[in-house]
Amino acid sequence: MRREEPGEDRVLTPRMIGTIAAVILALVFIAENTAKTDIRFIVPKVQSPLWVALLVTFVVGAAAGWFAARSRRD
Repeated sequence: MRREEPGEDRVLTPRMIGTIAAVILALVFIAENTAKTDIRFIVPKVQSPLWVALLVTFVVGAAAGWFAARSRRD
């Protein structure tokens, strides 16, 4: 991993731009879906706003992707 020198400009790479765009689109999608829905996970059934389920799914997916990328680098 390369260290940044003081005064060195940070450059937005295509990968960073794509990630930022995906996060913004996901957050807009989550914000637009506010209706209550039934969520069943194995046995229990709960009613929750859809945005909560979408946000949890997004966070779990992002964490899994981060851990996978990190383990591939090591």
